[in-house]
Amino acid sequence: MSAAAALQSWWLALEPRDRRALRVGGIVVGALSCLFIVWSVTDLLVARRAALEASRQLTSSASARIAARLGAGADLSAAAGEASTLLQSRVARGVERAGLAADVVTVQSVAPGRLQLVLRDAPFDAVATLAGSLARWEGITVVGAEITRTRPGRVEATLLLRAP
Repeated sequence: MSAAAALQSWWLALEPRDRRALRVGGIVVGALSCLFIVWSVTDLLVARRAALEASRQLTSSASARIAARLGAGADLSAAAGEASTLLQSRVARGVERAGLAADVVTVQSVAPGRLQLVLRDAPFDAVATLAGSLARWEGITVVGAEITRTRPGRVEATLLLRAP
């Protein structure tokens, strides 16, 4: 006897009242599942939009400051420093979002629009979350990575980041 035939014989053996109760319960569970999925997706979209808006505001204010400095006759290195500060603040938000402690992270400017992020004895899961978070929420690309296992679940990582 197949599983479908066994299920059908079980269903037919139920009283009509029990079949109705199971049908209504299935409909309720299905409706609640759909509502939960819609609610989860809506929450995720709201959080994503808020993060994107914060990034846009940060970028536009920094761009305005850079343009003002260049317009006022400041040299290009001062404007590059401003852009580096903007990138560092975005990386700091990503580090915070990944749940990494500030004492395990070192940020160094490598070139205009590029940072080197060094993580000492960090949980591997948090490093992976950080890389995804930077790309997803901040638009920062990880262009290079060196990851060395120090002990189970912990790594030393050097990430080369490029500004969006």
